[in-house]
Amino acid sequence: MSDDPVAQAAHYAADWVRYDNGRTKFWEIGNENGGPWEYGWMIDTTLNKDGQPQIITGELYGTHFKVFADSMRKAADEIGATIYIGGQVVIDGPTSLNFVDRTWNEGFFREVGNAADFYVIHNYFGSTFTVKSLFNIAVTEPKRDINYLKQDFIKYNAYPKPIALTEYNMGLGASAVQATSFINGVQAVILISEMIKNNFGLAARWLLISGEATMFYG
Repeated sequence: MSDDPVAQAAHYAADWVRYDNGRTKFWEIGNENGGPWEYGWMIDTTLNKDGQPQIITGELYGTHFKVFADSMRKAADEIGATIYIGGQVVIDGPTSLNFVDRTWNEGFFREVGNAADFYVIHNYFGSTFTVKSLFNIAVTEPKRDINYLKQDFIKYNAYPKPIALTEYNMGLGASAVQATSFINGVQAVILISEMIKNNFGLAARWLLISGEATMFYG
């Protein structure tokens, strides 16, 4: 096995593809990698062996993405499976409080080329928590997300691909009463309708049930 830690990690990802044996069709490389709350967002450069910057970038993630995707696709070919691999993009960019996001899409699209089968976003809908605002943002935000990415495809000469919303729910600051009431349910109905209307490739809710601050009581 290679001494390159990225290649080693990709090797293990390929092992998971073999173990899965074709049951899982859609794979995402990492999870919210550009977020300061994630391990790997910042590294100790005195211990690092391959010259990475201290703080992750979209370009670096794109470089690693290609290594993972190549290994995973070879593993899928070995077992005769078809898989689709998604790479993470952002929907706030220059306006983000996280400075990494401000250039994430530019770097990612430049580096990844045509290597991703789809693009991944997350959105927790709502930051002000009146009932009216929670319903209004469900109407407007899905279209805004899609239009934002379409503009970035043009701006950065990227390959247009389907958009997978692999995490969504009501905004994380909503009260437990709102999150476990008809308010969340109505917002979900609006969101699903708008995601169909705006041609999202996939929408996966996080979470349906896990304690009291989600859609249903545990």
